[in-house]
Amino acid sequence: MTIKEISDLTNVSRSTVLRKIKELFPTIIENGKTVKLTKDQSISIVDGIKKTGFIQPIQNEKVPIQNEKVDKIELMFIEFMKQQTETNKILLSLVQNNNQPKQIEEKKQSQMTIKEYLESRNIEPYNLSSFKIQVGKKVTQMSKEYKRTISYKQEGLYSVGAFDLDIISHCVEMVTIENDRKQTLFN
Repeated sequence: MTIKEISDLTNVSRSTVLRKIKELFPTIIENGKTVKLTKDQSISIVDGIKKTGFIQPIQNEKVPIQNEKVDKIELMFIEFMKQQTETNKILLSLVQNNNQPKQIEEKKQSQMTIKEYLESRNIEPYNLSSFKIQVGKKVTQMSKEYKRTISYKQEGLYSVGAFDLDIISHCVEMVTIENDRKQTLFN
């Protein structure tokens, strides 16, 4: 972290942070150079500022502290990123090597909007709007990659994209798998 980041986080002036750094780590400061602090140094500085009473109790919730929760969250995030990378590799291999992409290229079907598709299949995910956005991004990207036509239909006041059914179903499955993995990780 930098002096500015700690200052913004703790809601104290940069000079206060600088004084605390000089007090705790006198050899770090070099004139004219940006100070980059390690996680442990940042935590010590924030704790030092907290002890001198500069940070109000309400702000203490935002201040990073060194404890098991922080370490557990970091480990969970690292594990999530590993799983996300694994998911991306699996999906990439499906798209590149499996028969499913060939089916996508070979099939010509009618088009629907994502909303129509989800309603026709009675798919009701936990967070529908977020799910539709995720599917929409993947469907648009895949339609462009396979050079498929994207037509537009009037839905209420707006015009929305209508995509090939095989691409929508593939993307709904991909997003469902990704969301299930995220859900298992954080539960």
